[in-house]
Amino acid sequence: DNTLGKTMSVVGSLPERAIALQESNGSWLVLHLFDLLVAHGNDIRMDPLTKRAQILREIAYRSDSTLIRIVPHDIMALPRDRELGLWRSLNQGFEGIIMKDPNASYGQSKAWLKIKEKVTIDLKITGYELGSLGSKYQDTIGALLASCLTPRGELIEVTKVIPGDDQIRDTMLRQLHALSPQQIADLNLIVEVEAQRWTPGNTPRLRHPRIVKWRADRSSPSIIDLSAIHSALER
Repeated sequence: DNTLGKTMSVVGSLPERAIALQESNGSWLVLHLFDLLVAHGNDIRMDPLTKRAQILREIAYRSDSTLIRIVPHDIMALPRDRELGLWRSLNQGFEGIIMKDPNASYGQSKAWLKIKEKVTIDLKITGYELGSLGSKYQDTIGALLASCLTPRGELIEVTKVIPGDDQIRDTMLRQLHALSPQQIADLNLIVEVEAQRWTPGNTPRLRHPRIVKWRADRSSPSIIDLSAIHSALER
């Protein structure tokens, strides 16, 4: 149902549980196809994108599966078209756009340009959650809860972020497992987080965050006016 949390719980599970989660949710992951490398046994990577995309659409058209969809290709010849295309994609909840030379082969690296929105912010660790049941992280930290300060001085959780590799997860679990949320907040653990964008909602949240670095030089997170962000996103 287009919920990132449910999607990632499936992706992070072993096959048997992944299937069970989708059955219980009543919805299934969808495979979105944007390119084609081999068609009818022939390597078509050296063909131009326009031809590969046409073959892909023809094959998908003959498929009766509702779980396979084709990522749309739009022509954006003018700079203004590209700007509008990016914002239209972001407003629909996507990460951004990938611009491609329609005449390029698949292997031409300079023929692709990924464009995404980016937000960088300092957040305070205010809690954690264990990994999903059935995943490899079910007995250790799955994600850290990270919060900003509002102009009124309130700590508001705005994202969940992966702490790092397996060793970091286990080390932080030993550090935090016996502490209350208030005690965790009192540790003043500040992280610089980079995310793709703010998502709409009464309390905006950061999409696809990652920790850039730990800020031992700071004891307080960024002050963010979430109501202003909410109003801007609604517009």
